[in-house]
Amino acid sequence: MTEPKRVLKTCPKSPIGTNAPKGTQSLSRALQILRAVAQAGAKGIRASQISAELGLSLPTTHRMLGALNDEALIERVGETKLYRMGPEIFALSARAEGRFSIVNHFDGVLTALAESTADTIFLSIRSGSDSVCVARREGAFPIRTLALDVGARRPIGVGAGSLALLAFAAPEERRKLIAENAERYAKFDINADEISVLAKRSRALGY
Repeated sequence: MTEPKRVLKTCPKSPIGTNAPKGTQSLSRALQILRAVAQAGAKGIRASQISAELGLSLPTTHRMLGALNDEALIERVGETKLYRMGPEIFALSARAEGRFSIVNHFDGVLTALAESTADTIFLSIRSGSDSVCVARREGAFPIRTLALDVGARRPIGVGAGSLALLAFAAPEERRKLIAENAERYAKFDINADEISVLAKRSRALGY
C-alpha cells in the first residue's frame, strides 16, 4: 500500500451533511475542516485546498475557518493564507487527558516493544470508520519507520495496525466498515475486495 501524495487524501471524505440531522450541517462541516487542518500538520493548509477536498464552496470554507479562528481552534500562519491548529485545541486535549488514559496504560508495553525490537511501535485506536494513531515509540534501529504521526487518520484497513483493528472486528461490522470506506481505499492504491481478503487472512493467521 502506498501513501497518497496529497496531504488531505487521508482525511475522511464524505458528502458533508448528507445524513446529518437538520441544523447540524454547520457542525459537521466545522469538524471536517478541523480534521483537514489537523492532517496538514504544522506547515498549514490553504482554504482553497480544504474547499476542493471537502467539496465546500470557498465562501463557506472561509466563513467556517473564520469562526474556528475566532475560537482559537485554528490559527492563521502569520500573514500567509495558511491555517494550522490553534492553541485552544491543545488546551481541550489537556483537559481530556484522563479520557485517553489508554496511552498511559500501554506506555510501558510500547517502550518495551520498541527497545526489544529496535523498531518503531505504533498504538492505534478505532474512531468511527477510521483508525487513529494515538502514540508512537521509536526504537534504536538506525533506519526508522515513521509511517504515522500521532493523530494521523487512515481508513480502517489501510496499514498494518489499522488492518488488525479491522480484521478482528465482528464479521458483519467488518463488512460494514469496508463498504463505508470503499471509495476512499482507491487513494491508497487498493480496493475494498483486496482489503477484505487481507482482513480475512489476518484473522485466520491470528496477526
